[in-house]
Amino acid sequence: MFFLYEIMEEMGPGKVMFLVAIILGIILFAGIIFIQKFENSGTKIVTISKDALLTGANFELEAGDYFVINFVDGEHNFEVREILKTKIRLREGLIYHVLLDESSLDLDFDQDGFIDAIVYLDIKVPEERINLHIIAPTVDCVESWECSDWGPCINYVKKRVCVDQRSCGTEIFKPDLEMSC
Repeated sequence: MFFLYEIMEEMGPGKVMFLVAIILGIILFAGIIFIQKFENSGTKIVTISKDALLTGANFELEAGDYFVINFVDGEHNFEVREILKTKIRLREGLIYHVLLDESSLDLDFDQDGFIDAIVYLDIKVPEERINLHIIAPTVDCVESWECSDWGPCINYVKKRVCVDQRSCGTEIFKPDLEMSC
């Protein structure tokens, strides 16, 4: 420590201040680069075409990722703002949507009173990722699943019962009935 003090005395106060300014500048520049890379490292943008809506689009996202739905009237951008244990927050422009796990969000892009797309959510805890399934409704019946609470953990598996409240007769969006524990 005494050695550094001797070097600083030999350099004089002007050179010491200049050296300190250069070191702080380098640290600040490195910090800015690190923050920009860190902020953009997890950002993923998924684009869904109108044709893909007809067959359904599945994808996995993390907080900070975006998905874009191309519809007749233009692009609709959604950002995954926050992932919690039982819900997520999506942002579409200035509008925020809260979507509960294993539920759906009906979207009417052109405000004509008809649902243009349905977003189904499945949260993967503890990975803090979500699985989304987006589809355009092509049938009159859209499944609406209601599930019992998870049963006890038996042989490392929990089970539950789920019933489609609309009795559509399909199981396209049926939630998982078993979970590891």
